[in-house]
Amino acid sequence: MVASAKLADNPAAGHDDAMRIVLVAGLASLVGLAGCSSEPDVAPPPTPQSVEGARARLITQLEDQGGGTLFLLPLEETTPDGVFENLGLQTFRVKDEPGEVFAYETFAVTSDDAIQVGSGSGGPGITSFTLADADGDGELDLVYVTGSGRGIKSYDAGAIDRPGFVPYDPANPPLADQPVARTPLRSRPVALGYRDPIELRPVASGNGFDVWDPGRRVRLGRLVFREESADFVVADGLPRNVQQRFLSPTP
Repeated sequence: MVASAKLADNPAAGHDDAMRIVLVAGLASLVGLAGCSSEPDVAPPPTPQSVEGARARLITQLEDQGGGTLFLLPLEETTPDGVFENLGLQTFRVKDEPGEVFAYETFAVTSDDAIQVGSGSGGPGITSFTLADADGDGELDLVYVTGSGRGIKSYDAGAIDRPGFVPYDPANPPLADQPVARTPLRSRPVALGYRDPIELRPVASGNGFDVWDPGRRVRLGRLVFREESADFVVADGLPRNVQQRFLSPTP
């Protein structure tokens, strides 16, 4: 009764109190709406696979291909810096342990694919990796040199890529519920058959690689990517016996 009397005696005060109640209610409503609204869920950055996870994937894939079930595959990771971030793949080398039929072999593994990289039978297997645009398509490739052979060694080269793969961009991450397109790995081996260790150096002026003999410190020649046949060819140089052994890979 006293409060009512005061409001009646001072209508302006009652009006001000009513306005305050409306303002407080409006602010509370805005706060509630802000609390309910949220940004769309974005996908977290991809996580590299553990050695155990990669081994399990490889064993499953080998078994599915009808290769039996007796696989030991003692792995060690050999992924170079920047490869997982740019290509979403990792590389694993099989250790040379007693009874291991895949000793020295290297595999490239992604979340949904795995392929063998070159040939390492008899060792040493992969001797170097280079991250560069090997075929001039504007996307990075993983170029490798591999050695094999139990007597006379044969050193060859090749490149791995993932056509259509889009690296994770933390500044513009994909949505969590956005479908992820499968981007299988593709390998382009180059059978050089060089008897001594070789080294590949990217050509600064365009796609391709210079082949070097690091022991003798001499340039042997150049490999370039031929778009019309989707393979690498000898552009110049390389000893004649190497050119005669050169085999264009199947796309």
